[in-house]
Amino acid sequence: MSVLDEKNIYMDNDSLENDRNRKYKLDTVKEAKKKEREEKKLKKQQDQLKRQYEREVRKQTKPGECQKLLTALIEPSVIKLSYGPGILDSLTKQSIKYDIQEQPIAGLITFVRQISSLKQIDGKLDTDLSEQLEKNALYLMSLEEFLNCVSANNKPIEGSPQCNLSRRILYLNEITRHRQLTVFVKGLDDHYRDQRRKENKAYKAKCQGNRKNEYNSTFQVTKNEIDQALIEIQIKFNVIFRFFEKDADIATAIAHYAKAIAEYPFKKQRMESNFSFHAESSGSLRVADDGSGVSHIWKNQLQQFKNVSTDVANAIVSHYPTPSNLLQAYERVPITEAQHLLQNIEVRRGAGLVSTSRKVGKELSKKLHTFITSQSDNIIVQ
Repeated sequence: MSVLDEKNIYMDNDSLENDRNRKYKLDTVKEAKKKEREEKKLKKQQDQLKRQYEREVRKQTKPGECQKLLTALIEPSVIKLSYGPGILDSLTKQSIKYDIQEQPIAGLITFVRQISSLKQIDGKLDTDLSEQLEKNALYLMSLEEFLNCVSANNKPIEGSPQCNLSRRILYLNEITRHRQLTVFVKGLDDHYRDQRRKENKAYKAKCQGNRKNEYNSTFQVTKNEIDQALIEIQIKFNVIFRFFEKDADIATAIAHYAKAIAEYPFKKQRMESNFSFHAESSGSLRVADDGSGVSHIWKNQLQQFKNVSTDVANAIVSHYPTPSNLLQAYERVPITEAQHLLQNIEVRRGAGLVSTSRKVGKELSKKLHTFITSQSDNIIVQ
């Protein structure tokens, strides 16, 4: 083999090696681009899923939708109460689901909320549904139990967790794991009426000398005792008591209570948003760039004062279209004259032959002068 042939063989080998290297580089670049495209596609899908999830969460927290995600867990004995069926009807009307299941104590209603969350599985995002037990609990206390607990409030504790109202609430807090407890009681006004009726009957019997019908108030609970017990419970445990007389009222109140729990996240988010009081509504008054709208706001502000009607506000605004115009007018005259600057402005009512007129008056003139010029934060202008 000649030297030239060997040289050609070496050149062919180098060419093949270069081709393989170029192909490897091209394949590597293609693979990298393919991987980059797949990552971008996956990120785009994840971003879309996140946006969809956020939209769904916002939708679920809005009133009208949030009720559908709440379930009331009702202890079975509640359904046997006189207002039990009414509770189920009221919850259904509010689009709130319910489930009859055992609770730690009879008469207890708790609430669970269905919540969705994003989870990453094998590098991919997916939505997951779970249940969250709410921090609120509702206890339906019978009138007899309530009166017995209040009656035992001033008696020595005998070791039972149910012997007085404070110990009873402490016991309820423990078994509900210290949730925000609200207690509903039905029939207290009937108790007061029955108590007054017995007292009147006993008084009449006493006047007639009939000792057999004398009223024994030893085991009766007075309104003052009840009020004192409720104040003590409110201070110690922050437990709310509500009293009802009609079955329909307590059933409706339970449904409204559940609805308030369902709407709580939405209302909390709205309250925590920065400058929520600046949000525009259908009743908002806007000022355009050219200043139009200021007179309308000024007129509405004037009408916040007592006895300032639309006619009076219009009369003042016709002379001083903005508060700054009035302030400038005050600054051009002495204080004594400024206080009476508005009192002779004519206020016209109606039109034509039936129209009447009067003056703004001294009192309102002084009041507006104080309102516009005062620099003290201790002055109250009504």
